[in-house]
Amino acid sequence: NAGFVTEPPEGVTLVESIKSLISDIQNELNRIADGPVSTIVKHHFETSLEKTIEHTLKSYLEPLLKEAIRLTLKEVTLCLRSGCHIAAIALTVRVCEACLKQLLILSGTKLKDLNGKGINALWNSVKASTSLNITLDTEIDEPWLDILNRYRNIVAHDKSMEGILPVPSEKQTLAAINICLDLLDRTIAATKNAKAPASNVPAQM
Repeated sequence: NAGFVTEPPEGVTLVESIKSLISDIQNELNRIADGPVSTIVKHHFETSLEKTIEHTLKSYLEPLLKEAIRLTLKEVTLCLRSGCHIAAIALTVRVCEACLKQLLILSGTKLKDLNGKGINALWNSVKASTSLNITLDTEIDEPWLDILNRYRNIVAHDKSMEGILPVPSEKQTLAAINICLDLLDRTIAATKNAKAPASNVPAQM
C-alpha cells in the first residue's frame, strides 16, 4: 500500500525504520505495563468521576448531601490527578458516609439527627432499617466499608511512632474510588425509586 509507510530517514533502510518503530511501540507498552497505573486507566477514572458528579447533580439526593458529595468528588479527582492517594482514600469515606445518611433519610431519619455519626454508626443504623429499597450485603459491603474506614483512620492519624507508615498505592486508591462510586450509584438509584420527600425532588426545568 503505497504511502502507508512514510519514507525512512536518509541512510536508513525501510526495514530498519519499521524495526525502530516497532521497538518504540514495544517500549511504550512495557512502560505502561510496568508503571504503577497507566495514564489511560487514570484518565478513565477521572472521566468516571466527572460523569458521576453530573449524575449526582441530576439526582433526587437531599440537597445538602448532594452538594457535599459533589464537592468531595471534585476533591477526589484533584487528589487522583496529583497523586495524593492518602487524601483521596480519606475523601472516599466521606462520600460513603453521605450515602449512608441519604439511605437513612429515606427510612425517615432527619438529617440533623445524623450529624456527628461516623461510618460505623451509620452502617449499623442502615443494617437495622427494614424499609430500605436497596440491596446491601453484610458479607460484601460491610468488609469493604470497614477496610476503607480502617485505612482512613490509619492514614489520618500519625502512626509513625508505632512504625506504621502507610502509603497507599495508585491501585489501592482506585479500588477505594470504585467502592465509593458503586455505593453512590446504588444510593442514587434507591433514592429515585423511593417516595422521597417533595423538598428533595428537583424543580422541573
